[in-house]
Amino acid sequence: MAKPAEGTSYLQAANLQMLDSRKLFYNTVDGNGEGSVQVNYVYCQRINDTGKKIEGKLKECTEIGSNAEKIANGLCYVLMKKKEAQAPATDTKPLGRVPELPPPPGPPGLGDTDEFAESAELDKSFNKSLCHFLYYWLGKEVWESNGSLSSSKFLEVMKKIYEALQLFNVKDNCKLLYDDTTPNKLPSTTTNLTKDLFGYRKTVFDFTFDYEGIKKKLAIVDNNSCDEGYYKHLAAAKTALEIVKQDCEGKGPKWDKDPYCKEFRNKYDLSNNNKNPLTLTINVIQDTSEKVTRYNITNLVLKYTAQYMQELAKKHHDTAAEVEQIAAGPIVSSAVASLVGLPTILFLLYKVTIWAHLKYK
Repeated sequence: MAKPAEGTSYLQAANLQMLDSRKLFYNTVDGNGEGSVQVNYVYCQRINDTGKKIEGKLKECTEIGSNAEKIANGLCYVLMKKKEAQAPATDTKPLGRVPELPPPPGPPGLGDTDEFAESAELDKSFNKSLCHFLYYWLGKEVWESNGSLSSSKFLEVMKKIYEALQLFNVKDNCKLLYDDTTPNKLPSTTTNLTKDLFGYRKTVFDFTFDYEGIKKKLAIVDNNSCDEGYYKHLAAAKTALEIVKQDCEGKGPKWDKDPYCKEFRNKYDLSNNNKNPLTLTINVIQDTSEKVTRYNITNLVLKYTAQYMQELAKKHHDTAAEVEQIAAGPIVSSAVASLVGLPTILFLLYKVTIWAHLKYK
């Protein structure tokens, strides 16, 4: 878990780079953030016929122009991550990793079992969200390549990119999300999708993915506090949720015919007179010692529907069961056993099992 900047006891704008969505995805595909690397050096070796075909197909789409290589690398990264997620649990060899890069971190130490279990759950959630991450990242790249695109042209470009994606021939490949332009669904409900509305939807998705991590980070700092930059990020999420909600409400009877809005209503609790599902209240603290304004987050609650809460509970239960299965499993590397000894390994596995029972009972 990312800690506040050194010498401070509150979250700062700099900590936003370590949000789960950025740490697991955006920092990698965009090459941003401390310790990040360009995606074409991570997991992906596209120097092959498939990679060249994909990049060539993307370059045919003039609307994305010079971004073709970056998009091809991003597609490759997502597909390699999907392959890793589909690989057997006993297969620890990363797919397509460039030999010159250092290997991934090894197993956690004895004091890290709780974080290890939480990380396992986060990774599982990330793997299930890969196609959504890809959709929002691609959409942002397309809009930034040509901000004057019409809604129909945007969808046309996205379809071309997803056609190129299928060349990777991966099981359960990502499909274009929220596409209702097939003949049997006319008239399309996506004709109002603008660059701004897409951006708000992306903010809603990213914040929802980061929400639990943000809550945990706020809980370990003084007064659940943050600086203005971090607070603005939270406020922007609330604004995005309100704008997206209002857009869906504006569709009237067509609300459930829009695949995005139908998903939105099934996920977020709007039962209180269609109130914003995110509650954000603050107290402003004038820190005279550091000459900064801090924001005490007195309430940060994202409300989900009962149906979605049940889905989350099931995910937690399934992850706990997997952790217990790993802890009880016989697969222990002989090399690790020789280094740390059997008693240490048994103690580590015991802690993981106890964590699962306590957290999910």
